[in-house]
Amino acid sequence: MRKEKVKNIVRYGLGVVFMAVAFIPPVNFWIRTVCALIVYVFFGADVIIETVKDLKNKEFFTEHIMMSAATLGAIAIGEFADAAAVMLFYSLGEYLCDKAYDRSKDRIDELMEKTPEYANVLRDGETVRVRPDEVKAGEHIVVMAGEHIPLDGIIEEGSATADTSAITGESVPYSLDEGDRCISGSVCLDGKLVIRVESEYSGSVVSRISNIVKEAENNKSKGESFISKLAKIFTPAAFSAALLTIIIGWLATGNPLYSVRTALVILVISCPCALILSVPLAYYSGIGEASANGIVFKGGNVIEQAASAETFVFDKTGTITTGNMTIAEFGIKSFADEVKAAAKSSNHPLCRAIAASYPTGNIAENVSEIAGKGIVCDVNGKKVVCGSLRLLSENGVDISVIPEEDKQGTSVYAALNGEYVGRVAFSDRVKDNAAKAIGRLRESGAKRIVILSGDKPDAVEKSAKESGITEYYASLLPEDKLKILEEIIAEESKHGRKVAYCGDGINDAAAIARADVGVAMGGSGAMASVERADIAIMNDSLETLSDAFSAARKTRRIAVENTVMTLGVKLIILIIGIFFTPSMELAVIADTGVALPAVINAVRRKLPKHK
Repeated sequence: MRKEKVKNIVRYGLGVVFMAVAFIPPVNFWIRTVCALIVYVFFGADVIIETVKDLKNKEFFTEHIMMSAATLGAIAIGEFADAAAVMLFYSLGEYLCDKAYDRSKDRIDELMEKTPEYANVLRDGETVRVRPDEVKAGEHIVVMAGEHIPLDGIIEEGSATADTSAITGESVPYSLDEGDRCISGSVCLDGKLVIRVESEYSGSVVSRISNIVKEAENNKSKGESFISKLAKIFTPAAFSAALLTIIIGWLATGNPLYSVRTALVILVISCPCALILSVPLAYYSGIGEASANGIVFKGGNVIEQAASAETFVFDKTGTITTGNMTIAEFGIKSFADEVKAAAKSSNHPLCRAIAASYPTGNIAENVSEIAGKGIVCDVNGKKVVCGSLRLLSENGVDISVIPEEDKQGTSVYAALNGEYVGRVAFSDRVKDNAAKAIGRLRESGAKRIVILSGDKPDAVEKSAKESGITEYYASLLPEDKLKILEEIIAEESKHGRKVAYCGDGINDAAAIARADVGVAMGGSGAMASVERADIAIMNDSLETLSDAFSAARKTRRIAVENTVMTLGVKLIILIIGIFFTPSMELAVIADTGVALPAVINAVRRKLPKHK
């Protein structure tokens, strides 16, 4: 990478030196001409090649044809340096834009971070480590604590707690027991599982997600570049003006050579040098400024798309919420110290949270921790059961006395000497700035905001209400998210609105890839999501996400300002060139002279700051 950077610095440095020589009048004419032609050929070869391709494809109104006609016209009337300058500036502008895309290249496979690399399969009484795609349906695999579950299947032996957040988006570790179905891509946090494989790797959840990501990416519309859009209007207008100049000038003066020269000057005036440099530079400057503030735009086209986004779809866990479970209610009034001691002796994530928030000096004895369920122990001579409802029931506790509303959501339940004493309720807390950021999105023009989540309905409803979002969908698998997102995109496209999707897990990768603008929370997000995103928010802040779309709109506005300014100056000089004596000096002013203020305007931008 460093060698490539040095190579480009040397390349453009030499280009500028040769250009300087070409523009210095005291230098010998032939030396200036040779220097100009070297620059023209070296930096303009690709443009000429693309022009030939466009003509073969019968695409006559492209920026390549516009530049080729203008520069070849300049060469025809002896203005070699001007022709070379156009190609050099165009190449430089393209290079600056390409740098923004380089950040998203040469990455690892989109699911490598969460895709299991091996499976421990039982064959002939031995455990053999093989690739997941070598395991057949019906075989048995062993998954130990800390390992990924490589294939979908049914648990035949053991119990454990599994982290399924990357697949379902559910923030709470999920308890697995004999007879339960487990899905690939999950992580076994504790215990040991023997799983009967239901289907081969190609049919597993994690493989299907990979396929969905690829399909969604293929279906994603690619934004057309600003210059390409402009060329479709500007190129035929410039050619028409040049042709009319030849016809009218010939009829009026009877001098065809004079008319042709005037037409060529008009083409040079029309050459979009200032636009080719300043417009991409506006986008690149926007990309650089945003990057310094924790926002990564993967190219100028992304900014164009983001500037048009009016519909925002969010994942919940890790995006709207922190993704970390916190204690919402400590509902154990009697024998609280005994329960705290039991929690302190457990390795379960929820029990560790209880122990951290409610320390105690009591010590648990005769500790028996059941993976995926909870803990049974003795504290102060009393038997404590702390964990899931299933664990309490298995230890003879009457769970029918627990109110139905207390059985909703995520809780650790506790019993003392066979009697239920209360629960500790948990919730995934909404980010502190969520409501404010959502409000800012609405103020800046968001017409519709939606949550799509794999979490339980009550948890999604709570998070939506706290963040100020009224439309939400819960209990969604990745396929469901993509289906609903497709429906939203189809509906919003009827109103000409772009749809942005923001998420952080592997389960969001397909939706991120499919959306008009895919946004990933890059600080804690899965690589699959970051790789497929158009925008990455590196600090995971929703206010920074709001800043990203504000920055996109401001960057596009600057690009439009440069376009209006450049075309305005060119139009004035074009009129002078048509009705008065054609002057190459005027052409140079219209071409390169207007580039300086346009470039200054492009780099003056600052990222909007929130209070």
